Amino acid sequence: MKIDSQEDIEPSYSLSIAVEDFKQGVQLYQNRNLKAAYTLIQKALLRFEIEKQYKLVMESTYLIANILFQMEKFKSSTKYFEKLTIIAQNLQHEKYIELSSFMLAYCMYKNKNYKDAFEIFENNINYPIKFVNPLQFFTFRARTCSKLGYREQAIEYYNDAIEICEKSPDGKQVEAQLAQLFYDLGLEHYYKILNELKASGFSYYDDFDQWSTEFSQSINYFLKTIKIWEKIGEIRKIITIYQIMGNIYGYIKDYDNQIEYYEKALHKSEEANEFEQYIKISRMLIRVLTGLHRYNDLIKLIQKIISVLNQNGVNDLLSIGEFHLKLGKIHVGLKDPDSALLEFITALHLYQRLKIPILEHKTTLEQIIQIYKNKNDKEKISYYSQQLSDLNNKLHELIIPQENWSIIIKDFWVITDIGIEIFSYTPEVSINPTLFGGFISALQSLSEEISKKKMESFVIGNFRYSFYYEENKPFFIIGRADVQEMETKVIKVLSILYRRFYKEYSKYLHKFSGNVSPFQNFGKIIKTIDFNLV
Repeated sequence: MKIDSQEDIEPSYSLSIAVEDFKQGVQLYQNRNLKAAYTLIQKALLRFEIEKQYKLVMESTYLIANILFQMEKFKSSTKYFEKLTIIAQNLQHEKYIELSSFMLAYCMYKNKNYKDAFEIFENNINYPIKFVNPLQFFTFRARTCSKLGYREQAIEYYNDAIEICEKSPDGKQVEAQLAQLFYDLGLEHYYKILNELKASGFSYYDDFDQWSTEFSQSINYFLKTIKIWEKIGEIRKIITIYQIMGNIYGYIKDYDNQIEYYEKALHKSEEANEFEQYIKISRMLIRVLTGLHRYNDLIKLIQKIISVLNQNGVNDLLSIGEFHLKLGKIHVGLKDPDSALLEFITALHLYQRLKIPILEHKTTLEQIIQIYKNKNDKEKISYYSQQLSDLNNKLHELIIPQENWSIIIKDFWVITDIGIEIFSYTPEVSINPTLFGGFISALQSLSEEISKKKMESFVIGNFRYSFYYEENKPFFIIGRADVQEMETKVIKVLSILYRRFYKEYSKYLHKFSGNVSPFQNFGKIIKTIDFNLV
């Protein structure tokens, strides 16, 4: 029978029996039999409360809270740690006051209640700490600050944690902890720069020298991380860090190093058979080489990418088609229409196998038709024009239910025409350092096109970033969607968001001088928009 309250305790269940159950529960807890330990200690706790055995109540409450925490029942664990805090304060028990406060903050962190966790760290724990593991303490205090965007404090506490970790006895576990701390600290310096970019606009993109120290520190910590991760075989984690380092070198326009680290990431992803990452990194590298007009390098790279994917049996029709399409466009630019046509036809056959029509399919047909127009091959022009007409009909068959708009658009940003972000809906980007970093890098390279309203969509990783703007309005909107999502559908959603944003905030937009606070309630307004109406 489950014992939930003091009324469930039988009179024959004496204090001495409860003490024996408590001891047995402790033994089960030490042997990691958590469910059985919880049952015995919970029952004993109820008897201890009846008998007003407050020290035993405190010990039992602490164990139950920890058991629930280890079972990842963080909300239930929080209640017991709150109860423990009160008991410990009443008994003036220094050890349990500190332990309960730390674990309560830890629970808040696990429940993503970062502000409350921060308040506990700031106000409820006396320093220096005596009973909490100091490495664990400073690590989670740093991570709490990081989640709230308190970069300087996060950096301070990560440094404290690193100092403790470096003094610990050598061992694989300590090395792994140290590597993670170096990585987290590198990210904090990285995020500091990205946050400045978000707030400062395109003019900042040409003034990265002032951040050279911040970049150097970030890269230094990442290199320390890689050294350890190479040693302990964390290949997949190294792939991510190489991408971030490539982004950083791109910001300071050190393109040789940017290419070097993207290539390292590409090699590691192939080595680890991480072909989703391989495709994502390939796109990033292609974008850089395209911007540098290094067409011979591009041809070699894309041919190798296609070969690697085919040799490893990667059946990603969309991506392989995309690479053939890109290769065809390069050959067009190099005045080699026959090679271009071969690539376009290959891409077309791949796109025809997709269940859902995509914009790249249309682009491929348009490229093929143009080549045959130059050849004056009327039969082929007619043949492919009919395919294009049929495809256009499919692309225009579009309905967007209101409840599904956020499935189409993963994130979006509203940015002024001078590049200052004034609103963002980013539930996913904030948790992935390669996403926003790659986005900023792309905006940096496209800032001139954006300022002239000549931007086109671009792909980073497995996502396409699409633009929408209207003439004589001082802002544009960028949306991030899955690369397989129909761009016509994405643009339709963005247009609805754009027009509603202008309707709500036109007077602030035309008089914008840097204050973004008037725009911040758009998140609530989104919920009222009917996406079936254009």
